Amino acid sequence: MTPIIHAHLAEKQLLQSAYLLDTAYVKADNLVSSETEYQVDLYGKVPPDTSWQERNKTGFALSCFAIDWEQ
Repeated sequence: MTPIIHAHLAEKQLLQSAYLLDTAYVKADNLVSSETEYQVDLYGKVPPDTSWQERNKTGFALSCFAIDWEQ
């Protein structure tokens, strides 16, 4: 629903520069499309990793990776 909401707000010239979202809406495609199409920043808590790798503690889960923001 996020892209649809942004489109409707943009049509009415009511789009803000940033929004706080519920965890369910913090998804990569929403973050990217909101920024590239509408110059809108989205903020919210990232959902937990529910992959089989994380559950079984085998393979590579999200917890195995980190972003060095300063680099």
